[in-house]
Amino acid sequence: MLVSLALITVYFRESSGGALHDAQRIGLSVLRPFEVAGERVSRPFRDAWGWASDLFDAKDENEKLRGQVEALRQELIQSRTAAQENDATSVLNHSRRLLRWRKQQPALVTGGVRAVPLSEPLFAIERATGDDRVLAVFNLEDRPVRVARESLPDCAPLDGHGFTGVLTGRDLSLGPHDAFFARIPH
Repeated sequence: MLVSLALITVYFRESSGGALHDAQRIGLSVLRPFEVAGERVSRPFRDAWGWASDLFDAKDENEKLRGQVEALRQELIQSRTAAQENDATSVLNHSRRLLRWRKQQPALVTGGVRAVPLSEPLFAIERATGDDRVLAVFNLEDRPVRVARESLPDCAPLDGHGFTGVLTGRDLSLGPHDAFFARIPH
């Protein structure tokens, strides 16, 4: 330790052309090729270590972000569902109303199906079980459609399903993507 202290003291007091400075320059020039070789040999290992470390950090970050995305998705679903719960005209409430109504119509629940010929964009079916027969007409277009009354079987409109199709003495009027349900007498 004393020798080190003495060399440091002499080194700082000596001029830049002194023996210790010359020895240092010679030592550095001799050791420089070993330093460069060591750098070249160690670089791939250092890079591989850095890559692996970054990879594990990225995987951890990815897992954390996936968890956050899933939490945000659930929050969004809950907020959208809550918004639809409070809106009587929402798709959710319309679907619930239609499903409740459908359960009260035996022909729609357990009845057989028969196609009713109508021109496009209308699609019509008759569902029947025993004496209960129900006509269902769907407008598959995004524009209103009318069909002549005589194109349909004799029927009486059903209500409570939430659709707005209107049957008059002359025709059936359906709004865009609308439906009409009616009971067919036996």
